[in-house]
Amino acid sequence: MSHHDTMTGLNESSIPDTAWRLARGQVRRLPAQAGERWLQATAGRLWLTRSGAGTAREADIWLDAGQRQWLAPRSEWVIEGWGDAAFVLLQPPPVCQAA
Repeated sequence: MSHHDTMTGLNESSIPDTAWRLARGQVRRLPAQAGERWLQATAGRLWLTRSGAGTAREADIWLDAGQRQWLAPRSEWVIEGWGDAAFVLLQPPPVCQAA
């Protein structure tokens, strides 16, 4: 997706059906979970911050389409779309236990 496509809207054919979509300025809270996760931007630009991280500028994370961020276990996050954006949450498969 070109920078121009990102600024004018989402290219619908490039967004997976499983993606969460955020309109410009829309905010979504990701509650804490026991396991680790990855958040991957699939379109547009996202701003995210870890809840409870304070007001330090280092707490702000910006992701463009194709970039991802590791989300630590038991961490809660706030995500906002800067322009129309989309993301997917990726979780590692459970570890297979030997019988």
